[in-house]
Amino acid sequence: MKAKLDTYSVEELACCLLELNYDEVDNDIIDQKLNDAFNIDFDSFFELITRLVPLIDVGQSPISGQRFKGFSIKRDNHMMWLVKEPIK
Repeated sequence: MKAKLDTYSVEELACCLLELNYDEVDNDIIDQKLNDAFNIDFDSFFELITRLVPLIDVGQSPISGQRFKGFSIKRDNHMMWLVKEPIK
């Protein structure tokens, strides 16, 4: 499953992760900084993000009441966390 995202949004996400000002950089700089930081080009980053976005979830433990955010999948009609962290 892949999300349908626009290039602009994913470029902004990359800039946020790289601590770049989107208004002050061009595509070549974003691509180079992604390569320097994560050893990934923008096209691969875009593909990764389109596959991760559908897995984003927020949920609450029925036992503790603690809320979590993270990545989950549906298995046997139940949601299963792959990666999660508490929401503070």
